[in-house]
Amino acid sequence: MFAAQNGYNEIVQILINQGAYINATNVYGQTCLILGALYGHNDIVETLINHGSDVNATDDNGFTSLMAAAQNGHKDVVQTLLQHGADIRAKTSYGTSSITLAAFNGHEDVVQTLIEHGADIQAVDDYALYIASLKGDDHEVQKLLEDGYSVNLTYNSETPLHAAAKAGKKSTVKLLLDHSADVSAKNDKDY
Repeated sequence: MFAAQNGYNEIVQILINQGAYINATNVYGQTCLILGALYGHNDIVETLINHGSDVNATDDNGFTSLMAAAQNGHKDVVQTLLQHGADIRAKTSYGTSSITLAAFNGHEDVVQTLIEHGADIQAVDDYALYIASLKGDDHEVQKLLEDGYSVNLTYNSETPLHAAAKAGKKSTVKLLLDHSADVSAKNDKDY
């Protein structure tokens, strides 16, 4: 695992040749492939896949190697995984997809690659205003509202106003209220 995580492809190959179990997991359920993808080691990802690593294996939270690569903006790894059958529609146990992780972290080139391979852009669209509000990105919030996003659209039962308020983003709260955000909207916990 350390070799995959730290980018030592030759050591990964030696360990595989000596019979190391390729789909072994750490205490979080992460495989060597997930770790290689997480840290952007495309050569290791290719080596592991070529030796039978499960491209759609998940960790304890349903996180796949594609999600790991997308979240961290490793476009080359994303492409490799997609070429080898990574499930572009997979979601974590929290309902988050690869495209949402890429979008949330600002990796536009990865988002575009995922779209080109059939990812559901609506998954990002529904999440965009919520995430911009959570981050306190007033410029993006304003742009999304001008583009017609509903100020009261919910994500996991919370509105953008919930997101901005819980993140302490005062200017974003004011911006959302200026656009008629519903101050009485409650999430599934009655907040």
